[in-house]
This record gives sequence, C-alpha cells and structure tokens, in this order.
Amino acid sequence: MKPSEYLRQYMKQRGITQMQIAEKLGVGQTNVSQWYTGKRPIPPERALEMEYHFGIDAEKLDPRVAEYKRLVLAIATKEAA
Repeated sequence: MKPSEYLRQYMKQRGITQMQIAEKLGVGQTNVSQWYTGKRPIPPERALEMEYHFGIDAEKLDPRVAEYKRLVLAIATKEAA
C-alpha cells in the first residue's frame, strides 16, 4: 500500500481531517493535501509527528523513518554518554 493510500485510509477510519493534521503539525493544509494525494512524499519528521499526535504508523508513511529513528537514537545515546 502506498503511503498516501495508508494516510487516506487511516484518516477516514478515525475521522481525522486534513485541517486537523495541518493545525497539529503547524503546516499548511496544501501540504497535507499533497501528502494525501501522493503528489509529494511525507517528510520523515512529519510522519513521526503524525505518529505522536494521531497514533499513525510513521514507518508506513515513509520507509525512511526506521533509519531516521535509528539515527536519532544513536545521537541521543552518544550525547548522554
């Protein structure tokens, strides 16, 4: 399933609007619309924000998220040491 299809399905099942996502993420509704239609890819940081705010699986929105999470964890671990 394409990320945009997953996003549309998730939003429909939970009654989430594009405007709600835009407001929570601090982006324009046009950005969300482009993600929704598949015209633009969802940036990994935005996918993670959607996961945090709405419970959506960020890795299904952008496969790069797994690597992004790994890098963030490595940086945080290094800084804590």
